[in-house]
Amino acid sequence: LAWVLFLLLCAWVFWGSAKSIVPGWLQEEWKESSLSLQIFLATGMIIAFGILFCALYAALLPPHLIQESDALNYHYTLPRQHLILNSFRHIPWSLADLYFLPVDFALAPYWLVTPLPNKFPQFIFFMGFVGVAAKLTGIFSRNNFISICLVIFAIVGSHHVGIQMGTAMLDVAMCYLLLAALDSFVEGHGRLCAVEFAFYFWSKSFIPIQMVFIILLMWMIYSVARKLGFKEIMWNINDVWSEEQKKIYRASLKKVLICFAFVSIFIGGPFVGKSLYYAQTPLFPFFPGRVPVVGNMDKNSVAWRSLVANAQKAVDTRDQYGSGRSLVELLKHFWLIAVPEQGVNNRYDYPVGLMYLLCLGPFIYLLFKTIRKKQLAILPVFVCVYWALWWMGSHQTRFLFVPVTVMFIIVLSRREFDSKIL
Repeated sequence: LAWVLFLLLCAWVFWGSAKSIVPGWLQEEWKESSLSLQIFLATGMIIAFGILFCALYAALLPPHLIQESDALNYHYTLPRQHLILNSFRHIPWSLADLYFLPVDFALAPYWLVTPLPNKFPQFIFFMGFVGVAAKLTGIFSRNNFISICLVIFAIVGSHHVGIQMGTAMLDVAMCYLLLAALDSFVEGHGRLCAVEFAFYFWSKSFIPIQMVFIILLMWMIYSVARKLGFKEIMWNINDVWSEEQKKIYRASLKKVLICFAFVSIFIGGPFVGKSLYYAQTPLFPFFPGRVPVVGNMDKNSVAWRSLVANAQKAVDTRDQYGSGRSLVELLKHFWLIAVPEQGVNNRYDYPVGLMYLLCLGPFIYLLFKTIRKKQLAILPVFVCVYWALWWMGSHQTRFLFVPVTVMFIIVLSRREFDSKIL
């Protein structure tokens, strides 16, 4: 039944968005392109489809790769165990059972419907990730065909995306949720934005902390910018909001916040409650024992001491990647995260790839350009704030999917860079 409902929903969503796919527009853009550009785009599309075909083939296999160990250890196993036990109670032998797993539980009916666990839903999320990135690029570039194609090429051709496409890993799915929430907000679909953002917000224990800091820091930057005379606000470069747009966005934001608070009760609430009851913290593995909601907890027991020790080990993983947080390492990491050091990996887990390096310089240029003009561009500021918090946390490049993809959208939606790249 889960797959039937899913396919019906896919058909409904496709039918609803079919009007935005205009074959005549695509044909007109193609005819107006030069022969050399047509050859470039056609070659890029052939390579991209070849990569996507390989990813689809991999997605049809059950999880078995070394990078899918977390999926086998708890992403798939824990929802299945809870289904077998017919209970949401904590499973004592698994520390990960106290993590936030709403995405895992939502996908479990699709993962477990086959004789062997499957990972095809992750491939669907990957296609949605590419599609929503292309759609956002179209919005910010005013439907520039070349920009849309280049963003697709950049994503499909990125090393860190290639490592995860076709696998059971969930970082691409999480990135899709945040980009989809942004797309829904821009398009005025407040309720859908709230649901998508709520799933992203509660998908990992550290993300609520991260998002709260992002919101606070961006609000502080906005306040300081207003005092310094920054009057123009925009999503991307030179896309200034009108007063009417500001009013619409304020009203939409209020609706999103109310809906987010409501749906979070059902999406994140059960996991927060479990964490509070069994670990006395709302965000396990952080701060165990700090919120004593259960008075008869024996904190001298072997079970409690083991839980606290393992929670600390989980938190300490933030220092297992990279090579420190000094100023020198900060400057070096912009290059080091892009390239391999040992085999196909590096000290930041695995490389982001060369597409990121092509966009890094133009991104910095655009950022300083808006500052000189006293313009507050929301997306570039978001990338900087997100990246800064990543630097303070775990130095794993898989947590950079969001800012790197937004960077692609920012840079490649600008026509002056499209022409230079081509």
